[in-house]
This record gives sequence, C-alpha cells and structure tokens, in this order.
Amino acid sequence: MTNVQPHHVTDQLRELRDRAGLSMDALAREIGYRAASGYQRYESAEHYRRKYLPVELVHKLAGVLVGRGRPPITRDEVLALAGLGVVVGSTAPIFNVPVLSWVQAGKLAEAMDSQQVQDGAEKIPTYYKRDSLFALRVRGGSMNRVAPEGAVILCDYEDRSLTDGRCYIFRIDGDATFKRYRANPDRLEPDSAESGHAAIFPSRGLEVVARVVRVIIDNP
Repeated sequence: MTNVQPHHVTDQLRELRDRAGLSMDALAREIGYRAASGYQRYESAEHYRRKYLPVELVHKLAGVLVGRGRPPITRDEVLALAGLGVVVGSTAPIFNVPVLSWVQAGKLAEAMDSQQVQDGAEKIPTYYKRDSLFALRVRGGSMNRVAPEGAVILCDYEDRSLTDGRCYIFRIDGDATFKRYRANPDRLEPDSAESGHAAIFPSRGLEVVARVVRVIIDNP
C-alpha cells in the first residue's frame, strides 16, 4: 500500500485560490499587498515550511475567499490553514489548551518542546485548535487595557514574526513578559490604565516567545 502524504499548507492555499478563480496577483492585492511578490512565498513549500499559515494572514484570506468558488469556500476551510477549527453548530468550546506558568513560558524558546507544552496540567477550553498554542494567566496590571489581571491569554509559540502594534510574550533575563511591540525604535510598551508602567527598550535583540492571539476574560 502506498502512503499518501497530506498536502502541505501551501498546496491547500493554492487550491483554495484556484477554486476562487483568483490569480496570485489578484489575491495578493485583495488582502493588502501591492503585488504578488510579498505574498507568493506562502504558496511555495520550498520557501514556507511551517505547518500552518499566520493567523493574521488567514483572517485576511477569509475575508476574500469565503463564499467564492464552486462549491463555495467555507470559513472553516480557510481557518484550517491556520490550524484553527470550530465545530459548526456547537456552542461549547471543544479544544483544550495547556496553561503554563510564566516561568515555563520564559523557558519555552530554549528548553521546552511541543510535547511538554501539551503535557501542561491545567487546560483551558477554547474554540481554537492549534498544536502550538499555550495559555498564560495574566499577572499584574501593565496590560490591563488588553487583559486584566487574572485573564487568560492564548499564545502561539510558532508565530514569532513581529508586527508593530501586536501583543507578544517576550523573554527578558529568562522571565516572560506580556507587552505590545512597537517599532522604530524597538520597544515593549505597556497598555495600562494604571500609572507607573514604563516602556522597555531592550539593550540587545528582542527574544520573542510567542504572539498573543486571543484574550479570554470570562474564563470557566
């Protein structure tokens, strides 16, 4: 029996684009690129080797692709490119994301692997399904406009590409910190209703642990 290898995410993306009847250049422009050159690596398994596409890109793709093609492309098909999934008709979270300590998050980039993340003792139920997700309970008030103390943030340790204005978990001196990234100059900014929280200007290269992809305030 011949083993059939699953399509790479780049193949899945290309198939959806073809089904939608869009050229690479047309799709690139519809999701905000000036030309296909900035987008085309996402359709090349040689140049894009990650298991999933970035969540931010997939949400842009959903806005363009959903409803097009024959049969019409569904939102679930597009979200699958990011490893996200929801059971249609379900009102309850169906996937469990492990909750790490801030110490564990600070060590994630160098000393932990995906299996250790999945082995976290506590789990948070969520609609999102992605093997590279972990959760942290927010400590302190430095980001309370985004996530108050005690809230849970879902983080993706495979998404470490920095985008100005997005929130990330950074590692500073071995510990994890939750901040908003700002460019030119690179700095980590608090987003707080409290005074006394200052921006951090790293003295050396930024160590990104993960991007924050969702905030859960009403945690079960």
